[in-house]
Parts: sequence; structure tokens; C-alpha cells
Amino acid sequence: MNIYLRRMFKHDQTSEISVISNVCNNFFNNKKEFYIKGKYSGYKAEVEINTKNGRDPRFGKEFKQLVRLEYERHGKKDIEIGDIIVIYKKAKDDYLLEVIIKDSREYEVLNTFFIDGKQPDRHALIVTDEIDQLHDSKPISKPHQRIFFGAPGTGKSYLLNKEAGEYFGDNYERVTFHPNYFYSHFVGSYKPFPKILKLEDGSIKKDEDGNIQESITYKYIEGILLRVLLKAFKNPSKNYLLIIEEINRADVAAVFGDMFQLLDRNEKGCSEYSVATSKEMQEFLKLELDGCSDDIKIQFGDEYEKISFPNNFYIWATMNSADQGVMPLDTAFKRRWNFEYMDINSSVNDEKFKEYCFKSRDGYKIRWDDFRTALNEKLLESEIPEDKLLGPYFVSKSVLDMKDINERTKIIKDKVLMYLYEDVVKTCRDDVFSESKSYSIVCNKFNESVLELFKLNRKITEEPIKADNEDN
Repeated sequence: MNIYLRRMFKHDQTSEISVISNVCNNFFNNKKEFYIKGKYSGYKAEVEINTKNGRDPRFGKEFKQLVRLEYERHGKKDIEIGDIIVIYKKAKDDYLLEVIIKDSREYEVLNTFFIDGKQPDRHALIVTDEIDQLHDSKPISKPHQRIFFGAPGTGKSYLLNKEAGEYFGDNYERVTFHPNYFYSHFVGSYKPFPKILKLEDGSIKKDEDGNIQESITYKYIEGILLRVLLKAFKNPSKNYLLIIEEINRADVAAVFGDMFQLLDRNEKGCSEYSVATSKEMQEFLKLELDGCSDDIKIQFGDEYEKISFPNNFYIWATMNSADQGVMPLDTAFKRRWNFEYMDINSSVNDEKFKEYCFKSRDGYKIRWDDFRTALNEKLLESEIPEDKLLGPYFVSKSVLDMKDINERTKIIKDKVLMYLYEDVVKTCRDDVFSESKSYSIVCNKFNESVLELFKLNRKITEEPIKADNEDN
């Protein structure tokens, strides 16, 4: 495949865009008139090579109109200095035009072809069979499907969010699964949709009181999976991420439905197989992808009868198997994901964390990490599973940072005691608490002395509180 690159300069904004004779002869085969199709607008423009008045050849007729139409894809109305026009010659007399703007990854690649001595040139010809690499997104060194799992408070969401920003910038969306979350929410379905009524002249119809009149119609409403997936298809030079929090709180087999098959990826990161689309999804895709390039449409079939995951679409999730009400993931689903375990102490990575403390009794405090570590040792001794232990941020950082030690202690008490008493040690309360006849007795004992309430094996040092509401 041959490619012609043309960098935009100031005079291109007001004059016809010039082209050199070498390109006219070797790229356009000395033709004076031909058609060029816009890659994203789909518009087929009639173009001529204008050599009137003995000046340098210039693109005439509809060429500049086509360029402006292609700029609309980037939310721009006109030519900007430094951007690059790319014209692909796929076969004889088969030309496709695309605009590459300066802040794209493709621009960085294509810009290297222009350097000529000390001054950048404005024309370049490339011959390559690997044109797809100019449009593919830059792969990241992370799996396409990941699940972060571990005990509560180990930093699963924190790490996921950190890496999402690092690798995807703002190109990600988030959803939280729950027991009433289904395929229709995740992928899409026909739903009632309000439609504003209009008069023959196009104005909005209103009643006697001036209220806008509406009717209820049915429309295919895409779910978050389909929404992010289409963004990835429309912008192949960028990576997109779908974040699923608490993935095992819903029935994932029912939520993913036939999309489950697309989780099988080949060595390039694309779905190994495609799945058939429903009639309503086909109609939605026709409307949504109208005007997109043929390269995109071909992946969906002539009638948009199939769908798959491209290599720039990622799904990362979190799960905590210890929580009540979670649903098991079947083996077939699990083997399509990379599971990344968050160790119970993996988030303890700075000295400030070790300084967090709370009130152990009147006038004294203990460090949160010392208490948490000793409590986890006791829970393991009582044969409590590791995924039910307390992670470093079982109590959130915002609480641990509170200046009021009394308020901080109250929140820690409520969170820890409820979690332990009603869930973790429900069948072995006497192994952990010195007094456990009722929840109110446990709470009162905590207020009196934390260390006397818990049967901890490790000795924890108490420190005097210098001043309430100020000491951290």
C-alpha cells in the first residue's frame, strides 16, 4: 500500500492545498481528475489537480471540503497548522483520506517521515504493507482482563484506579455490580424512552399551560459495555477501559450473556471469536456507526450481524469473596481472567500509615496497624479465612486522617465491631471477645478498654494522649 503525507501550513488555511509533481506522477498516476473518499465522513469527493497559470500543482474542486469534513471527527471546523493529511492508495484509483491531528499517537509516528535536514518538509511518500500499525493503539503491559481480589481494605480499588489513570488517562468508565444488575443494564436492550413532540415547522409542541408535550416510545439503549466498546472501535489509536467494581455481587454469567465468548483473546488481544448480534442491536449499530470508516464497519459484517472485542478494549474488576451475598464465579469464567491477589499488608507502604492511631481507653491511644495486625493473628488462630481479615484501609484513609481522635475512634469501633460480631466471628465470638453476650456489652467494653475486650496474643503498647481532638 502507498501512502501520501501532507503537512498543513498557514497558507493552506486560505488557499488551495498544493501538491508536488513527484506525487502527481507516482501516486496519482498523472491523472488530472479522480475521487477521494473520506475515511470517517464517508464522503466521496471529486478532486482535480490544478496546474493553471504555470503554478505548482494544487488540489482543486471538492478536496478542501473533504478535508474539513474529516476535521469534524476531531471536533474542529477547519485546517490547523502542523496537522497531517494522510491519503491511502489501497489499489489503482482507490484513494482514502484521513486527518491526523497533532495530539494523537499516530502523529508521533507519521511526523518522523518529514524530517529533511534542519527544516521539516511538507510532503512524504511511504510504501508499506503494515499500515495497520499506524492506527492500532499502543499496547500496554497489562492483561486485557484482570480481577483484583483480597480481603477488605487491602487497596484493590485504589490500585485499580491508580493504574487506570496511568494507562488510560480519562478513557475509562466504571460500574458497580449488584444482585439486581442484568444483561439489559450491562449490554443494552429496548426500553421506554420519552420523545418530545414537535409541530410541522419543527418547533416543540406545548400544551395550553406551556408544558412541553412528550410521548413514550421504545428505543435500544446501550449499556456501559457497549458504550465503551464502541468508543474503542471509533478511536483505534486509543486504549479504553471498563472498570467493574464488586464483580461477584451479580450473576456474571447472566450479566455477560453471549458477550462471555468474547473474553477469549488471541495473541493480538482481539476476541478469538465473534458473536451474533440481535436484530435490535443491529439497528442500533447501523445508526451509531453510520459515517465511520469501512475499516471499522467491516469488523461488524455487512449487516452488523456480529460483534467482537478489539485489542484496545480492556476490562478490569475488583472482587471480595468474603462479603455476604456474593455469588461464585464458575471455572469457565475464571480462566478467561488474570487474577491478582492483594496481600493483607500490601498497602502498608509508608511511615505515615504506621502513625495512625485511635483511643484505647481514657487518656491512652494505640496504633491502628498494631491493633489490626494483632487482631488478624487472633482471627487466623481461630481458623478464620484470610479473605475475612482486616486490610490496612478497612477503615478508610479519610477516617484515619481525621483530627478528632474521639470521632475517629467511634467510627473505627462501629466498623470493626459490626463486621466481626455479625459476620466474621459469629460462630466463635468467645474466642475473640472477653465478653460477648450481646453487641451492646461488646460496644461498652470497647469504650472502657479496647485491649481488655479482645483476647489478643500480641502485646500492644499504649501511648498517652497529649490533647484530645488534636493528637493523631
